[in-house]
Amino acid sequence: PKAASTIATDRGRIQSHIIPILGSKLVKDISREDVKALLNAITAGKTAKNVKSENLRGRTIVTGGSGTAKRTVGLLQGMLTFAVEEGLLDRNPALGMRLPADNRRRVRNVEESYAALGRALKLAEQNGEHWQAIALMKLFAFTGMRRREAIELEWSSVDELRQGNDLERSKTGA
Repeated sequence: PKAASTIATDRGRIQSHIIPILGSKLVKDISREDVKALLNAITAGKTAKNVKSENLRGRTIVTGGSGTAKRTVGLLQGMLTFAVEEGLLDRNPALGMRLPADNRRRVRNVEESYAALGRALKLAEQNGEHWQAIALMKLFAFTGMRRREAIELEWSSVDELRQGNDLERSKTGA
């Protein structure tokens, strides 16, 4: 089962990318060329938009690019696999599609970066910044937790004896 946040993200990808490009086609009529066209259009930013919305910040900013295209085509692959399982398609036209490589970030000068973070946090404490924000930044730095993992952290997940956390739901697994 997917987390609620993942379902919301999937809905956004469907509404912002898949429907504008493939929405007029029946599932049985989607071809490999259509999937390639979807991939290329999203990569080129053809589905990008910045519109006023009812969300928390009042704007919806949809970007394109290779990362967005890769994740959207991956979602479409899963949807089409479901269509095959349900007997709506004989084969999945998106399977085996060559997708863009991930642009993995490389962190350089890790020691310098942590030293700079330490100095910034010490300065923030001296300037009377909110202690909760400072503690949260330390939690991120020392554990590698994602924002949502830290926000939803419960005391039952904290193992004081081992000085660690047992996260039930984590994007990277247990």
